[in-house]
Amino acid sequence: MPFYLEDTLFIRDPQFFGYNSSPVLYQPPIDFANVGYPFLHNPNAFDADGDSLVFSFTTPLAQQGQPVFAFQDPDQISPAHNNNFSIDPNTGEILWNAPQQPGIYNIAILIEEYRNGLLIGTMIRDMQIIVADINNRPPNLEALHDTCIIVGEVLQIDVRATDPDATQRVSLSAFGGALELASSPAIFETTLPPPGQAAEGTFIWTTVCDHVFSEKYMVVFKAEDNFSSQGQPMPLSDLETWLIQVVPPPPQELQVNIVAGNIQLNWNLTTPYTCSNSPKFRGFSIWRSIGCDSLQFDKCQLGLDGTSYVRIAENITTNTYTDISAIRGIRYSYRVVAEFADAFTNSMPPTPINAVSSAASNNICVELPKDAPIITNVSIETTQTNDAQIYVAWSKPRPLPLDTTVNLPPYRYELYRSTGIGTSDFELVQTWNYDAFYQANDTTYTDTAPNLNTQDDAYTYRVAFYANQILMDNTEAASSVRLSTNPSDNAANLSWQFAVPWLNYSYEVYRQNASGTFDLIATRPEPQYTDTNLINGKQYCYYIRAIGTYGSSELTDPLYNSSQIACVTPTDTDPPCAPNLSIANGCDADITAPDIPLVNYLSWNNPNLTCANDVVAYHIYYQAPLSPDFDLLSTIEGAENTAYQHNLSGGLAGCYYITAIDSFQNESLHSNVICAENCLDYELPNTFTPNADGNNDLFVPRRSRFVSQVQLKIFNRWGNLVYETQNPTIDWNGTDSTTGKDLPESVYYYICDVYEQSSNGTNILNRQLNGYIHLIR
Repeated sequence: MPFYLEDTLFIRDPQFFGYNSSPVLYQPPIDFANVGYPFLHNPNAFDADGDSLVFSFTTPLAQQGQPVFAFQDPDQISPAHNNNFSIDPNTGEILWNAPQQPGIYNIAILIEEYRNGLLIGTMIRDMQIIVADINNRPPNLEALHDTCIIVGEVLQIDVRATDPDATQRVSLSAFGGALELASSPAIFETTLPPPGQAAEGTFIWTTVCDHVFSEKYMVVFKAEDNFSSQGQPMPLSDLETWLIQVVPPPPQELQVNIVAGNIQLNWNLTTPYTCSNSPKFRGFSIWRSIGCDSLQFDKCQLGLDGTSYVRIAENITTNTYTDISAIRGIRYSYRVVAEFADAFTNSMPPTPINAVSSAASNNICVELPKDAPIITNVSIETTQTNDAQIYVAWSKPRPLPLDTTVNLPPYRYELYRSTGIGTSDFELVQTWNYDAFYQANDTTYTDTAPNLNTQDDAYTYRVAFYANQILMDNTEAASSVRLSTNPSDNAANLSWQFAVPWLNYSYEVYRQNASGTFDLIATRPEPQYTDTNLINGKQYCYYIRAIGTYGSSELTDPLYNSSQIACVTPTDTDPPCAPNLSIANGCDADITAPDIPLVNYLSWNNPNLTCANDVVAYHIYYQAPLSPDFDLLSTIEGAENTAYQHNLSGGLAGCYYITAIDSFQNESLHSNVICAENCLDYELPNTFTPNADGNNDLFVPRRSRFVSQVQLKIFNRWGNLVYETQNPTIDWNGTDSTTGKDLPESVYYYICDVYEQSSNGTNILNRQLNGYIHLIR
């Protein structure tokens, strides 16, 4: 039986995509099944480049580009509820549950190879399933659970299979990329048991750094009996697909020091990182979270994506890193992750191909000394265009880290203000002076400057601290919460912005009630909210209270800071849904009628009955033949009016679409474009009598409708052209168009191409006529 294999590689620039090799299939492409019993097969594909493989069925090919004629999937042969044929797109495992008829079945598996989401290769692999109807049952492999292993560990697992038929001898085998590696490959040890006894084997793998891989290794164990029929082997089997994630080892011994006011991390101080010399190693990444975490990660967790940690540095090739972005007052948790890749591009610097992260290191918690003020509040007290009030607060420096025996008095706070968020044009607001440190307790201030306009502006503050006229430090800048509103249909869209050194993790949304006080209506984890079920045209007022933390037990926690009050009036800015347009005309009734009204009848649905609630009118647009644009044809008032009659002259051809208009004059997207075409009719007679008696003296069409042009040629019996015209009315009087003389009575032959004008204005050939004309004088 013909066998087909196709492999397609997309040759891309290795400088950007690296090199590519095709997957290797470790399972033979011929297998046996029995009627009524589930069949399992796995091609056991391994891609050494770590590219993602996606499996599906496809129609087998007889040769390149030619599918097998009338091919049917196996489950279409005696289809039934217990005849199901499927493939796992991730592992390629095929399950046929269960064959219904014996026979030889050919299928084709399509394997697609992706790198960074880009298709870089495909493979089509035929396989043959020989289905018999025999007195035999397949063996049973005990189930295995997918696992992971840290590089350097030894993975060992026992595999066991039995057979329900006592006369059968079961053999075990294992296939997969892990057993084919050049360095420290896995081994599978098994012996052939006597008939009727369980088959047992042991899988052993001592992992090394070269085994780091972005994809999971797949090992397929196969238990196969030794059944034969009429001297022909027909073994049945059971498969177990087992996935192994090899996890790069985590960095060890993470420690922390405060150096020159920054946080310095060190790791692997006593022993080098295990896999630092691996060609797949590309450096360390540094991850930071606010607060001291108590997370316990599973050892199979690769990296820290999707956790509370944020990557702050990468491609670190030493075992030390200094975080200069840490903010005083925030308690941080750090972890370090080792980064690897299956390969690298040839670009400079090299780009990783199929990156993979290690398990994370232990965490370590730290915060910078509080030897300077830490700003904690910038909260709007009143919303006004002038004479507004803003509450500002900060923490006092701690005397122990400050060391007042060295940093001598006098002491001074200076409060600065800047207009906007993230701005730096600070101006001095207030100064506090103290002769002794214990007096420096003024750490709150309500800013009531006459020019404060909290209705229109946000404000940013910072505090400077001096000892003995020397600037010790500034706090980080912190802004007020700025609320923005955007009206929509029966709703208000709220969003707010800020720039603060602490973490805002929750937001309370307050709305003013009829008595003038504010009610809590929602609590959100993100800085946005949509208030729905409102009344269009009515004003609603809101403010936001942000809830934050420094993650330090020595500071006020939580921190509450309010935005200004912002008001909004909901209005309908959302266009309605578009109607669905249809068209009818006289061509639909009888295309042979002598006179068809030049009218197109348009009709559409009322969106208020399905997907809208306030449509009040419709705009109808029309594009005439030869016109490049659609023009407004008519406006129909009233949503219930869903029909329009368009009277035309010259023809029915043209295109239309319609839009819906709501009560706020929002116009929908246009409906489907629908075009009317002329229903051409053209019929020629077979005789005429050009004898000047006033009756039937001219050869003219019997019926002519919507004809824009003809190409008519009339020939005598010797094939000579005697008359031609492009005029649809023809008007031939029986004379020779060359000599002008009357032609004799005879039978003449004509051919005629008939053209109509389409809706886009072009002349198109509608039909070709030919026939005979009897000229009788």
